[in-house]
This record gives sequence, C-alpha cells and structure tokens, in this order.
Amino acid sequence: MCWGSKLKRTERILEQTPAIRRVFADDKSRCPLPNLTWQDISVLESVNNGLKPVADLTDVLAGETYVTVSAVTPALQHTCRVLTETDDDTQLSKKIKTGILEELDAKYDNHATQKLIRISTLLDHCYRGGFNLNELEQTKTEVLDAIIQCHRMKNLENTEEQKASTSAQEVPSKKKKNTLSDLLGKTKKPPTSEAERVAAELVAYLLEDVIDGEENPLAWWKNNESRFPLMSLVT
Repeated sequence: MCWGSKLKRTERILEQTPAIRRVFADDKSRCPLPNLTWQDISVLESVNNGLKPVADLTDVLAGETYVTVSAVTPALQHTCRVLTETDDDTQLSKKIKTGILEELDAKYDNHATQKLIRISTLLDHCYRGGFNLNELEQTKTEVLDAIIQCHRMKNLENTEEQKASTSAQEVPSKKKKNTLSDLLGKTKKPPTSEAERVAAELVAYLLEDVIDGEENPLAWWKNNESRFPLMSLVT
C-alpha cells in the first residue's frame, strides 16, 4: 500500500476520533469496546506528520502517462525540504522522516543511476539542469560525450546505407548547365569540429528560458528536433 493510502486512513481516523469515541461510549451491546487512548492518538498524529509532507509527491510520481526520470532530482530536493525536522516533531515523527530520507539516499546511491538522472534533468525543457547546479559542468560534459557517441553511430549507419545503395545500378545523370556559383565557387566557412557543433547546440539550448508546464519532454524534443538536431539524438 502506498504512503498516500496509509495517510488518508490515518487522517480519517484522526478526523473522526470524537465521533468514534461517542459511538463506542453509547453502544453498550459490544463488549469489550475498542478504545482510542491518548497514546494511540499520539502515534497516529506522529505518523500523519511524518508521511503528510511526501504524500502528494508520491501520488504525482506514481503517474504513468508522463516522464518522471527527469523529475527525480527536483523531487528529492523537495522531499529533503519538506522532511526537515522541526521542534514540534515527536521522536516518532523524526524517526519516520529520517527513515524516508535514508531509504531514498540508498535507492539512488549508484553512479550509473545518478548519471542518468543528471542527464535526464538537463535535457528536460522544464529544468535544464537548474536543480543540480553544483554538478552542471559535469553533466554538460556527460551530455556532450553522449551526443557525440550517438552522432558517430548515426553517421556509421548512414555510411552503411549509402554503400548498400551504390551497389544498385547507377543511372547516368544529365549534364547540367553551369551557374554563376559554379564559375565563382562557393564561399567556404571555417571548418568546425563535431565537438564544436555539439557544444554550440548545448549552449544555445541552455540559454533558452525554462518553460513551466506539463508538456512531455519527449514531445518537446520531437517538436524542436530541427532546432537541435544533434542533441535530439540522445532524447
């Protein structure tokens, strides 16, 4: 059972405590009657206090119709904030909050997982790495390496396809009439390396404003593939 379901039941009991006590006090036909002591109420309140800050977040991340990998870092940072211990917390509430944070730390304490989360967050148009600024330079390097690798694999596939097509019979082309550009030659641009073109796309991407919205990041990249052709290879 998820935290949200447990929390709703706990809140329901706390809300109905006065009514429950009145019913038990008036109904003498059942014996012995269950009784909610102050210790029981204290435990329920502590559980409610410990789980309530993350209940809504749990329900949101449980969605199945949108991408959530890129939201892990923002969600973890939000969880750490809402689970900060206060002076009003009981020992049980503090233990629950500490236990949740330790469980989350252990769940994502893996180099490959952390790398995937960093890259996904940077490539999400709603965040663009804004939630892991301390690791932004490292993430940019990881994204550049991933894009270059994907680009080289794409070029290799295209080369193989071209070789396969040239094996077919070639049709002689008609001679074209010379144009002015044929006579004067085309203006040549300074050669740019693969890494420079990838870096230029990444800089342009990071300079854009962060977008607030619920749009699926995969749909965003599909719509902006022509603007960022190299970066879209890794999305």
